[in-house]
Amino acid sequence: MDDLDRSILWHLCSNSRASSTEIAKKLGVAPSTVHNRINRLKESGAIEQFTVIL
Repeated sequence: MDDLDRSILWHLCSNSRASSTEIAKKLGVAPSTVHNRINRLKESGAIEQFTVIL
């Protein structure tokens, strides 16, 4: 896990419904990069689920 993965996770922790495009704009990378990183984080078990806390 590198700094980009950690930044993506931080954004998802802040807003689990954020799209890859929204996160990509904030981080200055391509949406496909964020999408691929999220998929890799799910496959590795770093992301188990997305949830909302009410």
